[in-house]
Amino acid sequence: MAPFYEVGQKTRDRVWELIKKCIELRLRNISFVYYDVPVLGEVSFYLTEGGRGWELIVESKLGTDVYNMVGSMPDHQYSK
Repeated sequence: MAPFYEVGQKTRDRVWELIKKCIELRLRNISFVYYDVPVLGEVSFYLTEGGRGWELIVESKLGTDVYNMVGSMPDHQYSK
């Protein structure tokens, strides 16, 4: 299944910078929200460090996308 929200280059760059800052500050999770996204309205991003690296969850009114972060690139796992 294709993701509901396509993670663009600007978002990938922001997520990668946030991962680096989390590592520096010894944080294991962080979240942020984009408001007024066309068609989707509000889009929430949740970034969490787990046993196998960083996971990115993207929630919108259409559904939820789950990614594993491979370096600075999000690898789409599934959508629900």
